Amino acid sequence: MLKIGVVLGCKPSSFSKDSHYSIEIRYFDAIEKAGAIAVPITYSHIEQQLQDIDGILLPGGDFNTPAHYYVENKDNPYEDEGTWFNAFMGIGKYALDNNIPILGICGGMQVLAILLGGKLGMLGHEDHRNEDNKKLAHDVLVNPDTLLHKITNKRVIKVNSIHREHVAKVNDDIVISGYSEDNIIEAIESKNHKFALGVQWHPECLVDDKQVSEQLELFKYFLKQCNK
Repeated sequence: MLKIGVVLGCKPSSFSKDSHYSIEIRYFDAIEKAGAIAVPITYSHIEQQLQDIDGILLPGGDFNTPAHYYVENKDNPYEDEGTWFNAFMGIGKYALDNNIPILGICGGMQVLAILLGGKLGMLGHEDHRNEDNKKLAHDVLVNPDTLLHKITNKRVIKVNSIHREHVAKVNDDIVISGYSEDNIIEAIESKNHKFALGVQWHPECLVDDKQVSEQLELFKYFLKQCNK
C-alpha cells in the first residue's frame, strides 16, 4: 500500500506551553479515503523518513513567511519561531530534488511556489474568503492543457476559500493551472517535475461532497502518480 508523508505543523499554542507538532486530521482522512496510508513527517532525519515514502503532502497552515518572499516585501501577520516554514521549505526542496510527487494545499501551495521561484502577496479583500471550509466560496477557472484540467476534466470547478495570502508572481518554471474570477492564482504546477501540484483551496475538506467529486479525484490522481 502506498505511503504518503503528511508534513506536520509546529508552533506554540494553548495546547501546550512548548512548541509541538500538530496538523488537522482531515489531511490524513483524505489520503486514506483516496486509498493510501498517511504517515506523519517530523522535521529531523528527513532523508531517512522519506526513504519509504511514495509522495509528500504539504498542508496549509498559518506560519510566518519571511518578508522577502512577498511582492510587498513585508512580513505576514503570523508570528512564530520560523521552524514550521523552514521545515516545509527543506522537506519540499528534498521532494523536488529527488522527484518525489508533491501536493501542496493552501500554505503548502505557497511554499511550493516559492521553491519553484515564485513570490507571494497579501490577499487584501475579505470577499474572496469564507471561513467555513465546508462551504463552496467561488469558482476556479481551469486552464486547458494543464494537470488540473486532466484531473478534473472541467473548465470550471467550485472550491472553498479560507486563505489570506496568494501566489502573486510566477516564473517560467511554473504553470498556472487555474484562476479565480477575481484573478487570484488558485492552482500551480511545475514544468520540470514528475508531479508537483499546488492548490490554494482545501480539497481535503470537500472529499465527501458529492457535488464536487473532483476534490477526491485530485487525491486519487496524486496517488496514481506516486505509484509510477
